[in-house]
Amino acid sequence: MKSPSKQDRPFTSIVEVSLGYRKEVELRTVGSRVRHMRETMAWTQRELSEKSGIATLTILRIENGKTQPRLPTVRKLAEALEISPGWLLFGEEEHNEGKYPTSPR
Repeated sequence: MKSPSKQDRPFTSIVEVSLGYRKEVELRTVGSRVRHMRETMAWTQRELSEKSGIATLTILRIENGKTQPRLPTVRKLAEALEISPGWLLFGEEEHNEGKYPTSPR
């Protein structure tokens, strides 16, 4: 069976993993995008919690799709992860539109 092309998977990202292999990540939900960016920054949920001011349990529930974040939560997560809130919500914009610093703090 032929695997779907990149055009058939618009919400998929290829991620270089530190062990030297590539990993496909589904980015269809807000939670999956939060997890993807948190892991890209090599942060634990606790570290993201400390940087964003969002409770660790709330981050866990967002990443697992148990809850949808409210706008103030999205803004805090986006700022901590140095990405645009639009990409976090909809996955349709670039990660960083120049509004946030590009290097980890």
